[in-house]
Amino acid sequence: FEPYNPKQGDQSSTDVYNVFDKMNFEYVEGTTEDDLYFLKLLIKANCVEPDARGWILDYICDIVQHPQNKPKTGIVFKGHKQGCGKGTLIELIQCVVGSDMVHSTNNLDEYFGNFTAGLYKNLVCVCEEMSASDGVKYKEHIKNCLTAEYNTINMKNKQPIKQKSYNRFFFNSNQYTATLEDRRYLQSQTNAENIISENTFTDFHTIWKKDQDWINRLGSAMLDHKITHILTKVPTVSTSQVRRDNLIQPIHMVLKMLNEGKLPLIDEQHINTTDLKRYHYEACCKMDMSQSYKKNHNMHIKNWCFQEYGNAISKKRRRINGILAYWISIDMAKVVDMMKQNNRYPSDELYDEYYEEVEPC
Repeated sequence: FEPYNPKQGDQSSTDVYNVFDKMNFEYVEGTTEDDLYFLKLLIKANCVEPDARGWILDYICDIVQHPQNKPKTGIVFKGHKQGCGKGTLIELIQCVVGSDMVHSTNNLDEYFGNFTAGLYKNLVCVCEEMSASDGVKYKEHIKNCLTAEYNTINMKNKQPIKQKSYNRFFFNSNQYTATLEDRRYLQSQTNAENIISENTFTDFHTIWKKDQDWINRLGSAMLDHKITHILTKVPTVSTSQVRRDNLIQPIHMVLKMLNEGKLPLIDEQHINTTDLKRYHYEACCKMDMSQSYKKNHNMHIKNWCFQEYGNAISKKRRRINGILAYWISIDMAKVVDMMKQNNRYPSDELYDEYYEEVEPC
């Protein structure tokens, strides 16, 4: 499996059968950066940090320009906002390199489990619906796949195959915490202020991706695009305005107070669900959250506690201190570690900004 682009042609030796077919476009002269308009639009919608967008564009174009060189880095696209086009971006890459070279799954064992057929003959590997618990569970596997020179691919009822690794990884998630921070992959937050119109999506899905001339120009523009960033090094994404970008939520303030003893925990682990709901609602009021957020604050507790930190938080009906009720058990050390690694642990300055000299809710 030795991938190549239309300009390079097949570089494998004559005594080798190359299982790489070809990319899904023919090279045409005369393309410009204007032909990358829709790709740049998708990147802008999926990355709130302007300084990181150029790196993402270079990374995606590099898949076409240097398919045989693996940068050993990856990209995490995360956020709840609909209309950003995380899936459409992958479809666009698929249009150019070919559907046979892009594998997308929400069953991450296909990449990191005992049977790793998802790595076989794929330039792009997409992990859909990533969660924080997935990030913890597969942390070391992800690092190994990003940096491995070779893959040992196990497929059911077949002998293992050793194959050169050219896999580029994308992680898509509708959650704010998808994977733990790591120097090997860029954490890109979706841009709530740049939602793409439905008409544009419709044009892509009904017209552009079926137009081979459009695909040829897009692929050629990606091939001619000048790469200026070092792709083996992920850029530092600013987190100085985490409040503005909705990365610090009321639940994080509550967890900080629980961790620091400003709110009570029984045996440093348990809290009654009624108390947790009350503390969370008070945090929503003090942080001046919208009326709709406060109305659905129970849903937000569940989303954060059990989706983002589900491997460290559990709910069960039990008797504690003589009270039979529903209790939340929190492994504070694990939760705080995950929050800090993902820049979700509120600073003292941010806490003081919202909690000093504020009237009770």
